[in-house]
Amino acid sequence: MQAIEEVQRDSDEWNRMWAELASKNINSGDADCVHPETLESWQYMGTKNGVHSFRHRHHPATGKREYLEIVMRCMRWQGDNATDVADLLPEHNFHHKDGVLIIHQSSGDLKIQKGEVFGINDAGHAHKEQSL
Repeated sequence: MQAIEEVQRDSDEWNRMWAELASKNINSGDADCVHPETLESWQYMGTKNGVHSFRHRHHPATGKREYLEIVMRCMRWQGDNATDVADLLPEHNFHHKDGVLIIHQSSGDLKIQKGEVFGINDAGHAHKEQSL
C-alpha cells in the first residue's frame, strides 16, 4: 500500500493532475475556481494509493464544499508496491527482482530502480520521470 505522498510542483504529474481537475464538468475548464466572495479555491490534499485528492471549501458552482479525486499517472517504485504498480499498469506485463521493477513493452524493457519514479503517457507507454 502506497503511503501519502506529495507531488512535486511543476512536475509532469503536477501539471497533468491540475489539467484533469480543470476538465471536470463542475470546473468548466478552471483549475482554481476561485469563489468571488470567499476567495476559496481548489486545494491539493495529497496523494495516497495512487489517487490525488482535492478539496474546495466553497465551490462557486455549488456554493458548498466539494471533493474530487484524480487517478495518478506516475508513481515511485518502492520495491514492495507491486499491487499499486498493477493498478497503474493494468495492461502491462512486469515483474520485479532484487529491488528493480522491469516493465515489458513492445519498445523494450524499462528498468526502474527502487526509489525512481515512472509514469504512463497518453498512449499507455511507461517511461521514467524526474520526480513525482
